[in-house]
Amino acid sequence: MQYDLPSLILRFVVSFVTVQAIAVAGCIFAFKKHRNSRVWLAVLAAMLYLNCAYLFLFSPVELRQQFGTVIDYALIYPFFAYMLICMALAPLFIAAAAAAGINKTFTALGGTSDCAGPGSGYNGQRRELLKMMTAGIALPVAAPSLYGLYVGSAQMKIDDVEISFPALPAGLDGFTILQISDLHVGPFMDSTMLQPIVRSINALAPDLVAITGDIINWGSAYIDEAADGLAGLQAEYGVYAVLGNHDFYCDTDTLCSKLEKTGIQILRNGWREIRPDGGGLLQLVGIDDSKSRMMRDPNIHNLKKALHQAPEAGFKVLLSHRPTVFDAAAALGMRLTLAGHTHAGQLISPFGNGRAWSLAKLFYDRDYGLYDRNGSYLYINRGLGVVGPPLRINCPREITRIVLRRGNPQA
Repeated sequence: MQYDLPSLILRFVVSFVTVQAIAVAGCIFAFKKHRNSRVWLAVLAAMLYLNCAYLFLFSPVELRQQFGTVIDYALIYPFFAYMLICMALAPLFIAAAAAAGINKTFTALGGTSDCAGPGSGYNGQRRELLKMMTAGIALPVAAPSLYGLYVGSAQMKIDDVEISFPALPAGLDGFTILQISDLHVGPFMDSTMLQPIVRSINALAPDLVAITGDIINWGSAYIDEAADGLAGLQAEYGVYAVLGNHDFYCDTDTLCSKLEKTGIQILRNGWREIRPDGGGLLQLVGIDDSKSRMMRDPNIHNLKKALHQAPEAGFKVLLSHRPTVFDAAAALGMRLTLAGHTHAGQLISPFGNGRAWSLAKLFYDRDYGLYDRNGSYLYINRGLGVVGPPLRINCPREITRIVLRRGNPQA
């Protein structure tokens, strides 16, 4: 299934321009008494400058690379911080405007109302309250956003995960799978950034490398960047990948063809037999992401399709972009499911014991890390790339080194 990229870009731009207009109009009202023309001109100039980011977010690859990280630090990161502040302020101003409308309606009907809102009856005290609320929202949003953009987005971690299975074939004891996910090759991840990641992976000497989707961010312009950046990946028993939802925002056939030329095997609702030298059989199953909304979980259909001709024997490992297929996968005999997609929301709370709350928890019951269902396991990788604002807060990019062990799981 292919997607209309121009319409996706247009929807993004129109949505933020609308949010920006609401936030700016609200700020103008809240700070209306500040009549210093130089201040307003400076604010207008800053807004125009920040909106120049659109020229680079959707620019040709060559232009984006010509400026390198300079444009990120000088323009793109401040733009996204500004965008997040506008998104946080817009609901406040919408609520204030709605309150003002209700107040005017009651007044026009001859009633009385104490409802606060911007309008002709809005007194100075209420305006001051709106100003304080604006500052009270903008400042707490700005500080972590700037940290996530300038510091957090560059952090990366290798997470070691050891999983024990009582029935694991002896020949697979110690078998190492290196998982990466959600590269989102595009404006914030190109071949230059991928190359040191590939060197780090190769230095770990994994038995198998698994890429669980969203290799491309959007559009076909970065397909060559993805192929060039991943070309050096090596593993004793191969490098395998599945497609995520963003991989259908480009020429998917070209993406698969170019990746396969580099030695990466794309599993599209199919399977491969992995036979280590020490014995044992690993059945590696991979499914496409599906955007169909006609079924409760369309990925189950792809999983059944992949398993239709697969042998029953062997230790089964599933590569799926979305983790939502896990319950069905466990019921169908998958011993281990590797997924991504959630990014852990690119924000994990620094508070709490055990698995800390992530922004992705608003949308997914299983948001990141390791999960167990009756002896079948799911691991959700936090991803290497970013989607939306290029920030990460307490949520470093992840390379996962998974070691399979024969034995009883530890409590």
